[in-house]
Amino acid sequence: MRLTAETLDQLKAGRFEDFLDDGAAQLRQRFPTRFYGFEDDAALDAGRNVVGFSFETVCALGRRSGLLAMRIAFLRTAFGFGVLDDVRWSRARQLVDAQVTAATIKPNTSIGTYLTETRRVWDRPAFARGAQARRLLLDMDRGPTWDAVLLHLERSHEEVGSYVSEPTLREFINQSYVDATMLGLKDEMALYLHVLAADALGRHFFDDPLLPDWGTLYRTGNERQIVTALQDALSPKEP
Repeated sequence: MRLTAETLDQLKAGRFEDFLDDGAAQLRQRFPTRFYGFEDDAALDAGRNVVGFSFETVCALGRRSGLLAMRIAFLRTAFGFGVLDDVRWSRARQLVDAQVTAATIKPNTSIGTYLTETRRVWDRPAFARGAQARRLLLDMDRGPTWDAVLLHLERSHEEVGSYVSEPTLREFINQSYVDATMLGLKDEMALYLHVLAADALGRHFFDDPLLPDWGTLYRTGNERQIVTALQDALSPKEP
């Protein structure tokens, strides 16, 4: 995935607002399914936020580069806002870190290649992977167990050929569990549901500009409403 020359020229000329607008337009063009349901103005704002936060990230990493910011924005749009902190997609973070320390960024196409190679994983409805098995998991009379959640994640990733290892998935579960407790979730079912949602939507989905409703819901701190919404999203509806 290559950036348009116009995007880079805008940043070089100091037209940061134009850079955000054009970057948002590129995200909508390249990842249209992530913008389904957005009105045009809301889609523009969401895309601008992804690009803007990604530019803040590269500055924090010590490499003020609009090109790298857009590549991170591509990764976040594909895999979720927390992709750089998500152990399932550690390869993405490795590619970003390599560009941060590289002598030159422009000719490096590794992130675009990675997105192309993993398209079967991210270019699909968020809750499609493992949907039927997840419904059975959540219908268990006594509720799921962490071992059952781990097995479900292993099989659902195998379903799309991503083959995330068991140790990596255990670490991901721990990461997402900690995220949930930091957000104030305490009920065991809420913790299970949050981990399953993070697997589908990406780590830090509650901060994702492309998933504003989840952010609004989590900020209420109403655990009962959060559980209900997670159950509705994670359990496929019968026709």
